[in-house]
Amino acid sequence: MPKYLVIVESPNKVGKIKSFLGKDYEVCASVGHIRDLPAKGLNVDVKNNFEPKYGTIPGKGDVIKNIKAKAKKADLIYIMTDEDREGEGIAHHIASILPSGKDFKRAVTNSITKSAVLSAIANASNINHAMVDSYETRRILDRLCGYKTSFPTQQATGGKSAGRVQSAALRIIAEREKEINAFVPQEYWPIEVELERDDGERVKATIKVPKPLDIPNEIEANTICNILKKEKWKVSKYDTKEKMTKPYAPFTTSTMYQSASSIFGWGSKKSAQIAQSLYENGSITYIRTDSTHIVPEFISSIRDTVPNKYGSDYLPSKSNVYSSKKNAQEAHEAVRVTDLNVESVAGADQQKLYKIIWKRTVASQMEKMRQRERV
Repeated sequence: MPKYLVIVESPNKVGKIKSFLGKDYEVCASVGHIRDLPAKGLNVDVKNNFEPKYGTIPGKGDVIKNIKAKAKKADLIYIMTDEDREGEGIAHHIASILPSGKDFKRAVTNSITKSAVLSAIANASNINHAMVDSYETRRILDRLCGYKTSFPTQQATGGKSAGRVQSAALRIIAEREKEINAFVPQEYWPIEVELERDDGERVKATIKVPKPLDIPNEIEANTICNILKKEKWKVSKYDTKEKMTKPYAPFTTSTMYQSASSIFGWGSKKSAQIAQSLYENGSITYIRTDSTHIVPEFISSIRDTVPNKYGSDYLPSKSNVYSSKKNAQEAHEAVRVTDLNVESVAGADQQKLYKIIWKRTVASQMEKMRQRERV
């Protein structure tokens, strides 16, 4: 009989994690959240320190029953939900339904690989109650800011409910629309010329005097253009400068979705599904992150890969460091591959997304791009 029980969020992780841990471990899934604020009513006591009133999510009764039954037989329970605040909230709710007196630990991992899972079990600790507070604050704000807004927005648009983000965004959109309607347009005409050398080389130049805003109509623009066409112009001086472009930072969730959209035309829902499958297969790190940080030991792996695969000229003398956005939580690493030696995965769409994540991971630690241009 297994001595230990590991509880994860997704059923898709169960088999893989069990294969890493062996016969002493039983693995089961909570299938996401098991408790939440009931849909009917506000369920936040605003007069009592904003106390949330949780209830069991409809349809999760059998899941909870299964977790309790397996937990009774285990000597020790590991709650290995995702390591963000949502996962911490789920862990907190799972802990609340465990049999009284059962020992449990909180295990966190950034990727579903054997080494990462074994490390998570070895270093398991306690639930991070500050993260639980963060989860509850987000959930309460969702309800307070969105619950009363949802009815009029649904009636007006037929869309889904609004939350703490959508409510504020709706106001920004409304205010911006008012600014657009109040804007008085001003006509102006920018002028560019294309100059050709005797050897056929061409270069574009922009008319600086008069300024575009000082050319109010097409008549004046055509007058200037006619003068330019009659004269023979000479470039008396130009500079040649080397332009250096730093590689893009490793992917965050949002930049990964943006790239998938621009390259493949995918919506965020499809990108999230494909990325989740890659994460659950152990191919990439945790996909919900706003950080561009990569742990030093993996930076070393990238720096070993670059000269071997592309040549020493592509490796900078020092590792590249990227700053995240001002309000980034940076609870996790950037989205990166877990093994640089793996360049292909199963599934056509999975391979498409994995390829750009692999390239972005490696390129983030490569030398700057150099271009020479005339100015």
